[in-house]
Amino acid sequence: MANRRLDYLDAQELAASILNITESDDTDNTDAVEDALAKKFEISAETFQEIAEELFNRIDVGISPLTNEAYIGFVNKERNMFFVKEDISSQFIGLVVQWSTEGEKLEPGKGFQKEITDMDGNVEFIITIKKPKAE
Repeated sequence: MANRRLDYLDAQELAASILNITESDDTDNTDAVEDALAKKFEISAETFQEIAEELFNRIDVGISPLTNEAYIGFVNKERNMFFVKEDISSQFIGLVVQWSTEGEKLEPGKGFQKEITDMDGNVEFIITIKKPKAE
């Protein structure tokens, strides 16, 4: 995955979330975030942004060839492997179902198909989701 930039405002929002600083509609919380980062972690907002961006660029999702489980975590790009990971198989399946059905609720015995196309609009895959009939 290509390096992604984390802009200053996104880094500020992330820091505010980590530090439990809420933003009101009429005030800028930049000073509160900078003060809290200095107090809690002894770093500047710029240093936080650099660290967050480095971490952000190491987050990836993948399927384990050994267990066939879906994971999200931090990836060692040189070795093409996770070094910190979390199993997200259930969430992944739920997302595929939601994406495939476009959020529509499936009734028992009913199905839904989603076509995946290439850049030229040619169908490469068809995903079929069907909820079994109740026994």
